[in-house]
Amino acid sequence: MSAHSVSSSRPSSWDSRTVDYATPEFEEFEDSINFHELCAVASSYRDGMLCEYVKYEIKFSDGIVWIARFPLAYQCYLSEEMSASYAATLKLLKKKTTLPVPEIYGSFARSDESNKVNATYVLTQRPEGRILPSLDYEDCDDPGHYTDRHSTKEFAQARKIHGQWTDIMLQLTCLPFDKIGSLQEGPDGEFFVGPVLHPAYARFKEKTSIYRGFEPHLKGPYSSTAEYYGAAAELGRAFSLVDPCYEDSEMDSDFKYEVVGEYELFTEFQEKIINEKYANGPFYLMWDFELGETLIDDNFNIVGINEFSGLVVDLPSFCQMPEFQRSNSYCGYVDDYKDFAKIFMNRHSQYPESALHTRKVRREMMASAETVLDFEMGLFSIFAGPNLSKLFEELWKRPYDRKVEFQRLADTRPWFKALHEKWKPRSTFSKWVSWVLGLWRSF
Repeated sequence: MSAHSVSSSRPSSWDSRTVDYATPEFEEFEDSINFHELCAVASSYRDGMLCEYVKYEIKFSDGIVWIARFPLAYQCYLSEEMSASYAATLKLLKKKTTLPVPEIYGSFARSDESNKVNATYVLTQRPEGRILPSLDYEDCDDPGHYTDRHSTKEFAQARKIHGQWTDIMLQLTCLPFDKIGSLQEGPDGEFFVGPVLHPAYARFKEKTSIYRGFEPHLKGPYSSTAEYYGAAAELGRAFSLVDPCYEDSEMDSDFKYEVVGEYELFTEFQEKIINEKYANGPFYLMWDFELGETLIDDNFNIVGINEFSGLVVDLPSFCQMPEFQRSNSYCGYVDDYKDFAKIFMNRHSQYPESALHTRKVRREMMASAETVLDFEMGLFSIFAGPNLSKLFEELWKRPYDRKVEFQRLADTRPWFKALHEKWKPRSTFSKWVSWVLGLWRSF
């Protein structure tokens, strides 16, 4: 990651309190803060959801505020590469679109000798606005019984947000690329698609190590969805054989046996998932639209969007439903997938050059959105258990019988046959543990 020039002015305050940050006392104070525990506390308030990065506000004496965004190196093992891609993505969007993304002032890698901060970080403009609320139903446990919701103020506000989300997606699909991968910026400021830096590749040290050891053609960029999914399957297959999650476990062998087998069955879904019409491009910058990263003003106008992974994917992957909007999991107007889908499929497009300009294409994308999400969650997480039987029956049109399918794998794959003969079938308890772990690892 190259360093970009930033203001040499020193910030006059740190978190709104004036400090002399060059003193030993300040360094001692900062060193005394256990940021790991801080993130653990924050995570505990969100049902154990992992923290991926931390942000500092840096306030200058003229009132201007910047944000320093630090990826957590112990949660992201591709932090330098992914931060560079994040910065490149926001720069491109600032240059090519009217999307309300923050301006990038500088991006720095820990490995850069000129970086005296001793950490990878990105300096950005502080976006305006407040975090978008989900606008919960009165009866969150049973939203279907809230029959008057269409006449509420919250419903109208949510429709406004859904329309703006749709416009963002329409505008993003005005920027076509010829490869699948992650956006990068060259030394001369040119933008290009480089190797894939999927968040799932950075989450576990062992998986990142396998990824780094891959031949260049397996890292991407890719010319087709088949290449992209195929490389992800290679990485997932290798990781499923070494995943430390089941090391030193009393059920080590049978746990690994089922994880590997289920993942192998999952990779076979590729031929049913890939939509050949869109599999060879063009490809588009994916937007990780999250409630916490959508900022609004008092009139529910979106004034800031912050979170982009930098991934460039095919159109069906671009249009997969957001995780927070999965069927039957919502409890608010904003995260109601069915309401969003109606707006998305029917909204008038002001972007004739968009790949999603026609309602026909958007309806086609929504028809496969949940299936694509279920598949990619399993493909990139390696724990296929929660979605395996559902997708198996949906795609192959036959009941899922683990014993039969594992035997078929053993008969057609010599490497799996060795595992099949060595490891015994698992107990019901082990299967339950696998399902719970798979569900947890999917988030």
